[in-house]
Amino acid sequence: MRTQSAVLAAVLTTLLLAAPPAAATTPASAGPVAPTTAAFCLLPGPSGWTRIEPQFDTCASCNQAGQAGVARGDWPRFHCGAFPIGLDVVYYLYLPPTS
Repeated sequence: MRTQSAVLAAVLTTLLLAAPPAAATTPASAGPVAPTTAAFCLLPGPSGWTRIEPQFDTCASCNQAGQAGVARGDWPRFHCGAFPIGLDVVYYLYLPPTS
């Protein structure tokens, strides 16, 4: 249990520290920025959504792949899920349920 708690704490800390404030990343002279559909990786992922392969090594690479799919029109939105595996963490892309 102690190891799982330590891994979870490490994942949450990484996610919080990896995302700089929006004001620091967007220049004041930039025009409107398209809204992002996923800004962070959920633990462990949204219930009822479809997980697709492959797995990603970082939250950023999962979000990049998700944004690319939205831009191509492959899916309307997405989420990335973080999964601790031992001392590592892997990320999966999730697509919304189809209705």
